[in-house]
Amino acid sequence: MDSDVFTHLLMNRRGISRRSMVKLLGGAASLPVISSLIVACGGGSSSPTEETNSNNIAATSVIGNSTASSAVQSGGTPTAASSTTGATPVASAAASNGTPKTGGTINMSQINDPDTLDPATAASIGASTIFQYIYDSLVFIGEDHLPHPWLAEKWEVSSDGLQVTFSILSGIKFHDGTDLDGAAVKASFDRMLDPKIASIRKTGLGPLTGIDLVDPQTVRFNYSTAYAPLFTNLEGDGIVSPAAVTKFGDSYGHNPVGTGPFMFKEWATGQHVTLVKNPNFKQYRDDYKNKGPAYVDQLVWKNIADPATNNAALLSGELDIAGVDLTQAASVQKNNEFKVYIWKDRDGFIFLEYNPNKPPFNDVNVRKAMAYSVDRDSCVKSAYNGFATANLLPIPTGVAGWDKSLEQYAYPYDLDKAKKALNDAGYTAGSDGTMQKDGKPFEFTMLVYSGNDPLKISAQIIQSSLQQIGVKCDTKILDFSAELPQLNSGDFECDIMRWTSPDANILSLMFKSPGWTKQWHDTQLDALCTTADTTIDPNKRLDAIHDVVKYLLDQAVVAPIVTDWSLWAVHQYVKDYSLTVFGNGRLADVWLDK
Repeated sequence: MDSDVFTHLLMNRRGISRRSMVKLLGGAASLPVISSLIVACGGGSSSPTEETNSNNIAATSVIGNSTASSAVQSGGTPTAASSTTGATPVASAAASNGTPKTGGTINMSQINDPDTLDPATAASIGASTIFQYIYDSLVFIGEDHLPHPWLAEKWEVSSDGLQVTFSILSGIKFHDGTDLDGAAVKASFDRMLDPKIASIRKTGLGPLTGIDLVDPQTVRFNYSTAYAPLFTNLEGDGIVSPAAVTKFGDSYGHNPVGTGPFMFKEWATGQHVTLVKNPNFKQYRDDYKNKGPAYVDQLVWKNIADPATNNAALLSGELDIAGVDLTQAASVQKNNEFKVYIWKDRDGFIFLEYNPNKPPFNDVNVRKAMAYSVDRDSCVKSAYNGFATANLLPIPTGVAGWDKSLEQYAYPYDLDKAKKALNDAGYTAGSDGTMQKDGKPFEFTMLVYSGNDPLKISAQIIQSSLQQIGVKCDTKILDFSAELPQLNSGDFECDIMRWTSPDANILSLMFKSPGWTKQWHDTQLDALCTTADTTIDPNKRLDAIHDVVKYLLDQAVVAPIVTDWSLWAVHQYVKDYSLTVFGNGRLADVWLDK
């Protein structure tokens, strides 16, 4: 959910995020993240292609397709009852830059500490950004937007879609030396289903009723109804060591154990998180070039909250890979020391949301007035320095189901229409121009989580527009850890939020009763979301997603603002860096030439 919810929150993908989670909520909006729910966006390949412009500016990789209409984007879930083996290899990144060297440390940055490194309970993009290298998952989503084997060498979907049976590879060991087998896989998902764990990932698993251990290397997922996003979401579900969970108990999130290319070493609270390479690692994803242990010895994420400090650390070489602050993007692109990667039309979006149980936001006309008051073009220009896409729809531009034709139902910036909507809600202008109803002025507080300047600037732009129509909006900036309890308790009026998820079931994760803030209860919306989540046929699912989007617009449930782009810079001495279909760095392939 980033606030970013797996996740944003989110959110990998994360991280939902994805990898939010659900989306993965978090703070590093410009950093590459693994999505928490998982599928991709756009027709055709989304794999990064390096390009050098005519001025020999640093190479840029662009991922995304704004049309987001290809049927293959439906979630990547196979519709056939036959076994799906992923026999078609997934193309990996560009040819090697030379003979890889071993050793060294890759230094990166994060805005603040992850909430936990337990994939069952993590809710921050920062968490999923890190733990994607600790854990492996059953499947991964390839550039064809379909699931491919990872820890599961094959699987079979029943004809009614209610059972999915996975065959687990043999001989894989967790970092603690214990076996990753069917029992370990079952234990990982049983944790997510356990009400005592209160896993944020549970919603992403849909109507999963339970998991059977068929034999030592085979597990069967049982569903009450077919669930289209399953394979999309599975890439974000890292398999954890049951022995480590038992050993560390409540502190497992600070002592994570998986089977991935890197192992947990240290978490210095408020300073950094360090992983070291797994010397026994074997790569079972066929979209990586390196099939053995990582080339570098360590990955370090340093806490650097200030964008200027982060940029200075990048320029000085203290950081090898770093998110690019939007105000610095143009200058970094012109610096030949770096390659700058840009992920456009991605799986996240920024929006205003309300507490529909509190006046005045229980009135749909008030919500429409708010949506008409969002100057998206100014937000793109001033808040995101041009590195964002104005979005009128309540779904990320890079997710299947986003369709420009649906903008006819949306609310473009129009203050005259905003005023009319307020009049329809019973508001009239007082002598000083302030809109009021029953003698009470229209004034409210918008929550904004800290660590994300574009959100803060967007809030200021919206404040200004509202002031022009006689509405007073104050803002309150606070850490997301402090904001989330207010949202869940209903102790808020309005907030500006960011969610990420590469699958259209972000709509269910956000809005299906009780909604991610636990404030929404709409049976008609629930039914539409359920149809979209249980429709396996790709084309029919797109139609169902469109029905959800149109209903959300009709009720003005949120006011969409933009889909932001992800930018990050990589020093030229960082070799064989490439991106997955979700914009995540393949760090197990990377080596340092310095």
